[in-house]
Amino acid sequence: MDDLQMILNPDGIEAGYIPDKIQHYPLINSKLNILVGEERRRPFNYHAIVTNPNAISEMEKQKKDMIFQDLKNAVQDVSLSEDQFMKKLQEIDRYYKYEYQDNREIWANEVINHYKKE
Repeated sequence: MDDLQMILNPDGIEAGYIPDKIQHYPLINSKLNILVGEERRRPFNYHAIVTNPNAISEMEKQKKDMIFQDLKNAVQDVSLSEDQFMKKLQEIDRYYKYEYQDNREIWANEVINHYKKE
């Protein structure tokens, strides 16, 4: 109670509105318990990524070379119309932004999935 008095009335002012005893009502406990329960029920999805700085720079160089090769192939393909070419560029962009993985990442994720099944 002394701690509460120090917080509620730091200057020690005599006032009639400060109670002698304060009843504790846990307002947030139920909400926290719900969040903890939801987190425990959610499955943990393992995913391996490369974090070594040397490997990242090597992976970016490899990715750049692959992008140039894909763009070169798309430009050289004369059978594509302009709409198909733009669609092909969007597919290349989406792949390298969201789906591209280094071989080390692919192998590590396959090992993780294997041991998860075992």
